[in-house]
Amino acid sequence: MLELESLSVGQYGFIGNVFSFGFAVMASVTLFLWLMKSSVAPAYRMAITISGLVTAIAAYHYLQIMLSWHGAASVTTGDVLASGEVGTRALFWILSMIPFLYIVRELVIGLKESISQQPDEVKGLISTASILVVASWAFYPIVYLLPLLGVTGGSAIVAVETGYTIADIVAKAVFGLLIFTIAVRKGKADEREHVKVPAETAAQAEQKTPVKKGALMQS
Repeated sequence: MLELESLSVGQYGFIGNVFSFGFAVMASVTLFLWLMKSSVAPAYRMAITISGLVTAIAAYHYLQIMLSWHGAASVTTGDVLASGEVGTRALFWILSMIPFLYIVRELVIGLKESISQQPDEVKGLISTASILVVASWAFYPIVYLLPLLGVTGGSAIVAVETGYTIADIVAKAVFGLLIFTIAVRKGKADEREHVKVPAETAAQAEQKTPVKKGALMQS
């Protein structure tokens, strides 16, 4: 079991700082995305709004965790537990991995098809985003397993809470910034494409326009 009483004062304070850092990152990324939304092409602003909403919810979540964590400082009896029995933990891990692996597989396959249809400017970024999603999602089941791998006591609580926070930051804040960068580059690529198409159309029309014989004689 993961018991709060197994934490030292230093470990307890470290985890509180981890939660505080998670809140600061989520809140600052939310402000950045929403304030910089106007610099993105209108077609992609909804994606930025949603990304900011995800980090805003995460910021609120971390604020509540942080306040609850500091409020738990008076818990000394060990009655407050972070998880259930080891056997139950293993069972839930196995059951949750079934839909998890299916979703990851579908996500990777779907993104591969999408990447091939994207402009060259963003193919690398979208590929990076797909790797980032899979890597950050993989963090959660690994961290959940730590108590089953022999990490116990205060060290287990520190590892679990720090691991979840890192995974959240990567999956939400870093991913949101990647979405913003992709949206900016796609907007610029679309703009160049819109300029290029009329120019090509005008050139083709000029080539197809017949030149009158009288005009040639006058020249």
